[in-house]
Amino acid sequence: MKKFISIILPLRGLAALMVVLFHLFCLSNNYFTNETLLSIFRFGKYGIHIFFIISGFVITYSLIDTKYTLNNVLQFFKKRIVRIEPPYILTLLLCIVYSILREFTPFYNGTSTIPDIWQVMLHLGYLIPFSGYPWINIVFWTLAIEFQFYLLFAIIYPLFRKKPLIRIITYTGFISLHFFSPINDSNVLYYSPLFLVGIILALHINNIIKRDEFIFTCITIATFTIYFLGLTIFLFQIFTSLIILFQPGIKSRLFNFLGKISYSLYLIHTLIVFFIINIAHKLPSSIGAKVFVTIIAITATIGISYLQYIFVEKPFIKLSKRIKYK
Repeated sequence: MKKFISIILPLRGLAALMVVLFHLFCLSNNYFTNETLLSIFRFGKYGIHIFFIISGFVITYSLIDTKYTLNNVLQFFKKRIVRIEPPYILTLLLCIVYSILREFTPFYNGTSTIPDIWQVMLHLGYLIPFSGYPWINIVFWTLAIEFQFYLLFAIIYPLFRKKPLIRIITYTGFISLHFFSPINDSNVLYYSPLFLVGIILALHINNIIKRDEFIFTCITIATFTIYFLGLTIFLFQIFTSLIILFQPGIKSRLFNFLGKISYSLYLIHTLIVFFIINIAHKLPSSIGAKVFVTIIAITATIGISYLQYIFVEKPFIKLSKRIKYK
């Protein structure tokens, strides 16, 4: 029987909040200009890397007590699509509606952002990176990476349950995918070391891999990450790994709540935050006004994300759980 790892929920909440604050303060079109404040919240973009580690962990963890084989690929994708697509599609539609309505507001600068039908269709298949179109919402690029990970993992997961030699070969092949990444980082290959960290954490916690294999693999991934992804990403990687490994039972009422709504919060926050910031640029820019705008932006984002979680995301989470592996 798998152990219950309660820390995952507050970690998700932390990662989502980090990204929200990064976009609020650092992409505010110079509404916030205090360099100390900006230097702190710039680290918020690394919440994305925490999400990638969590994804590797959670997907592996969810399969450990199943009889998953390649014959279950269809069920695997049914579960993932039912779980993640409805909130994504709703957010996509809201972004399209906003881009249309924006042209009738004082914020319109003469440049149309209304997507054409092909751009929308490419979003439905997460194929924007392979086209010349931009993402309609700047956070959608990470969903494409997550989807690529699902495609890859659904095929190779059984190899992680084989003998140690086969697992080590699989580790090596998986982390080496980084070298096949294009110059940009908008694909799963580039972030393969982060997903692999989550995978081996889940395997080790459930005693599928022993301590020596786990330590050796961790050292290899850490060295690789420092050299190819940088020290900052490594620090967030080690923070996430250590807290899952040594403090798996941590709970927090606030971050548990944020963790529950983290997917909706992540999807919809830019739509709300940037709208409020656009309005704020028309208002006085005193410190008091900026504090007020910050409170309104965060409160509105969390409130609307909660509504999306309750009425859209939560029902489909329950539905996805009904899909069983053969």
